[in-house]
Amino acid sequence: MKKISVLILAVITSVSASAARVTMDTPAVGGSESYIYTYPTDNVGEELIYLGAYKNSEFNSSAGVLNEIQVDLNNLNPDNPNGTGDVSLVLSAGASLAWDVSIDDNVELNSIFIFSISDQSLTINNQSVDLSSGNLIFQGINIETSPVAVCGYALPDDGEGCHTDRILGFNRELLDEDDMEYESNPLLFNYLGDLTDLSVTSFNGSYIVDSFEIGIDSQAAAVPLPGTLVLYATALAVLMVQRKPHKA
Repeated sequence: MKKISVLILAVITSVSASAARVTMDTPAVGGSESYIYTYPTDNVGEELIYLGAYKNSEFNSSAGVLNEIQVDLNNLNPDNPNGTGDVSLVLSAGASLAWDVSIDDNVELNSIFIFSISDQSLTINNQSVDLSSGNLIFQGINIETSPVAVCGYALPDDGEGCHTDRILGFNRELLDEDDMEYESNPLLFNYLGDLTDLSVTSFNGSYIVDSFEIGIDSQAAAVPLPGTLVLYATALAVLMVQRKPHKA
């Protein structure tokens, strides 16, 4: 068993009017943990939702169709004629996965940022996207693939070759199994920051994931928050996580 002490600092910032509701289909696997965090971040109303997986439950390196991960973006305010607030996604994978993204009517998806150590495939509303060029615009959606081979599905880093903290630009002082301190990202890499100025508003990840269900309830014509915004106080939480090591 590996015992990791995690120190999480909640950033002092303004409260967003609403946040996406994300659920994951994560088949039970011995020692596997799911990681779900919501960050009160001001992206001028835009949500950046992080979806991370190492592989799916039926993973087979020689059968791409079995490696599918379904991502459903649902509009929880279908009666709003202006659609949802702006949304962007981070898709992060360890193994080679087929991301099948389904976007509900009037969901305003701006960008998709892809991180992986293996080749990925992407379909949006049943239409295949050619990722060979790295960066492109598809049906008005900005799609960028990180030039750095890196993955991340766990917070903190899982120690199995994925480096979430390098993607997000975090550097944490952690304790290993011998209670020795080490830093998760001493060189302060921030690969997501190299692609966008947006900050992650919701982190969702697990070693094995079959699907993500995302409900968007922010509204494009939402009433502005008052001039004096409610501020989150700085919060410190120490989590003790025990996990079994995984093998890809």
